[in-house]
Amino acid sequence: MSAGEFEVAGVLDRPRLFAVLDSPRVRVCIVKGPSGSGKTTLLRSWALKQRERLTWVTLGDGGISRQAFWRHVVGSAQRHGDLSTDMAAQVFEQLDRRADPVRIAVELFQDAGAVTLVIDAYEHLGDVTPEIDQDLAQLLTALPGLRVLITTRSGTALADADPPEERRRSSPSTSWP
Repeated sequence: MSAGEFEVAGVLDRPRLFAVLDSPRVRVCIVKGPSGSGKTTLLRSWALKQRERLTWVTLGDGGISRQAFWRHVVGSAQRHGDLSTDMAAQVFEQLDRRADPVRIAVELFQDAGAVTLVIDAYEHLGDVTPEIDQDLAQLLTALPGLRVLITTRSGTALADADPPEERRRSSPSTSWP
């Protein structure tokens, strides 16, 4: 086994794909393919070697609202140790009051540096996909250290997302894409 290969059972070594995922220039990466094609395995294998802050969110099948999606993200961040129990409870309370999840996320992560959000099974968002696409686009604009990696069997408007450098530091109310 070469020095670049994994020695962990069940972990793929895909150096060319990992090079794309490792690139700081790639802030949005959509891994799209049919069920069973290895999308999740690819990102999990890549995630195992990451040292940066990474929150993995797996979406279940079924209807989901915008607020429920963000509650799911907060719950995942808490389970991964990115948010304390107290901070997660505060965020849940704000979401229950229908506070803007983009504003909450910007406040939480504006000083966090590099953060990667992996969303697995994005197709399960269904009708709320355009809203979540817009929320994520606003977060990417407001948080220069944020990266979003998505696995999906369907499409997303984020597939072509890459905010211009001057817009990465603008306010979260910026309309992009």
